[in-house]
Amino acid sequence: MSSIQEFLKHLPLFQGLEPEIIHSFSAKFIQRSYKRNTLLYLNGDPLDRIFLVFQGRIKIHKTNPDGSKLFARYYYQGDLFPQFGFFRNTAYMAEALVDTDSTLLVMMREDFEGLVQMYPELNVRIIQMMGEHIQLLENQLGETVIYDSTERVILLLLRLAESHSLEKEDEKVVRLKERFTHRELAQMVGTTRETVSRVINRLKQEGYVFPVDGHMALRTDQLRKMVCSNY
Repeated sequence: MSSIQEFLKHLPLFQGLEPEIIHSFSAKFIQRSYKRNTLLYLNGDPLDRIFLVFQGRIKIHKTNPDGSKLFARYYYQGDLFPQFGFFRNTAYMAEALVDTDSTLLVMMREDFEGLVQMYPELNVRIIQMMGEHIQLLENQLGETVIYDSTERVILLLLRLAESHSLEKEDEKVVRLKERFTHRELAQMVGTTRETVSRVINRLKQEGYVFPVDGHMALRTDQLRKMVCSNY
């Protein structure tokens, strides 16, 4: 079994599928390495390729007319992107930048669509993936209306604890797998680096956030109480 097949069979999108299906997808994926700051595509480029993160981190953003960048999200190992635009002749809706040296699996969109049509059991999983992405966007939009900047930073940390944590040694303490700068956290939550630094420093002083082996550790129960206690 190839390394690509072995990788695919453990992903939620492919987990439990027949070996024939996984083999068919692995045969169409091409493994490519990209250096940090490589631009994969621009907003408006024809959507001709589908990417799967084998290793590394990809940053998705839009460029405003004044040249400033509007952060959208990160994709990590195991993430398929873009998550919209299948089965129609369309364009990429944002820009994709390689944020760290990365290895990606790349497939032509026509090949991906052909395989999905060949194996209908994937349709439900793709629809579910798109639905989860839409739900995430809706939740983030709602947070900007309901919560202040401090609470949005805490909610971001809780989301990262759910999606990008190391194996738990303690149910009440979660270590983040990725290392983020305060500027990166600020981009994710739509606030300033100074605000994130102030919130993180306060959480450290109160013992809710602390370093463990170079990773940020979170007392998630206490962080949830901080947000819920105001509502």
